[in-house]
Amino acid sequence: LENARRTGVEACLHVQLVSANSTPAAQVLLSADQPAADLILANIIANVLIRLAPSFVEASRPGSRLIASGIIRERVDEVVEALAAAGYVLEERLQEDEWVTLVVTLVTSPSPAAS
Repeated sequence: LENARRTGVEACLHVQLVSANSTPAAQVLLSADQPAADLILANIIANVLIRLAPSFVEASRPGSRLIASGIIRERVDEVVEALAAAGYVLEERLQEDEWVTLVVTLVTSPSPAAS
């Protein structure tokens, strides 16, 4: 948040700590009146990204981007598959040593049945 303060965009951000014991939807949908996201940044391990993939869709508008990082190289294909199954298309894959970052775009609308 220090960078956001210095650059004057702090008011545009909402950062909230969530419990790892919450349901996947509660970890992503932080309030009932939360607007659909244009961008989600998720720096978390593969297991969590896979589990949260459907909830990312629920929290996003079509055409939004998800930048997922913190993925170990050996698990990246599993994450790509889970995100694709949720409705994301891979735009870019960045790798530094054993760590991978994925940039994906949501091409499907959130499903009301997914909640």
